Amino acid sequence: MSNMGNYIEELTARVEEGKKAGLTVADLQKRLTVASLKSLQSNGYGEFIMRNNYRFTANFGKLPPLQAGVDTNIGEIYSNLDRV
Repeated sequence: MSNMGNYIEELTARVEEGKKAGLTVADLQKRLTVASLKSLQSNGYGEFIMRNNYRFTANFGKLPPLQAGVDTNIGEIYSNLDRV
């Protein structure tokens, strides 16, 4: 749970910073990569997510890369920042 919390906090802070700087969602999706997020590198959290996505979700072949999920999270955070 702490890894998930760290990921949410890091991504939210970086999206908020980018939005304040005038960046678009597309800009942030290019900048905020799996490799650039310390929370996904820490304790193998990114690998843990991918392993469990494959094991616990119905899939028909190869799963999309982790970046696809990060990009979705970026878009959701970006659109909901002003609601808090």
